[in-house]
Amino acid sequence: MYKRVLFSVFVLIFSTIPFSCENLDSLGLSEADVISGLKEALNFGANKAGSQLSVVDGYLGNQALKIILPADAQAMIEKTYSIPGAQTLLTPILATVVEKMNRGAEKAATKAAPIFVNAITTMTVTDGLSILKGSDSAATSYLRSKTYTQLTSAFAPEINTAMDEVGAATAWNSLFSKYNSFVNPVTEFTLGLKIINPNLGEYATGKALSGLFVKVAEEEMLIRVDPAKRTTDLLKRVFAEQD
Repeated sequence: MYKRVLFSVFVLIFSTIPFSCENLDSLGLSEADVISGLKEALNFGANKAGSQLSVVDGYLGNQALKIILPADAQAMIEKTYSIPGAQTLLTPILATVVEKMNRGAEKAATKAAPIFVNAITTMTVTDGLSILKGSDSAATSYLRSKTYTQLTSAFAPEINTAMDEVGAATAWNSLFSKYNSFVNPVTEFTLGLKIINPNLGEYATGKALSGLFVKVAEEEMLIRVDPAKRTTDLLKRVFAEQD
């Protein structure tokens, strides 16, 4: 979903700003000015997103971005609740796992935002115009290709460390590795068993990064629609034409 949102932001920005040399000149803007304004907007959004997510409950307290247990794992866990005493035993453990995933993501957000910002600041005029003229995944493909590896490297250790504090990652891996050993064509057909990724840190990292992209897109949208959010002269000039 965040891919569509972020791409829509780019399209709405560029589609409302005239790009002919004549129109840009009349506004006192060059193509470089427009790209610089876009960079400023995304830099602001990335910093704002990072600061919002890095506070306590930045993820855990946001119902839209809170990292919850994988749906397939949750379905399997719920089946075990029919066993007497299982729900009482598992519920607090699983709640702790969810909390630690989100706390790790909140801590990692302080490291992720500068990586994201760096990719934005290196965007060239050619990059920006290519995004405008590209496919419906051009904008997010650009940002993803520039940041995803570094963001993963920044997020994963924090999330894994948080879960290791309570032995969550080890227990989860052991539980679902054993569970997966029972999954075969027969049990899949008769019992509906499905292979579950035992690497909870990998899952949580992916969800945390999705949340970061969503927040940046939200902040960018605010700059586009709310003149009060345009904190520099360049932002005001570039975005004024769409008001």
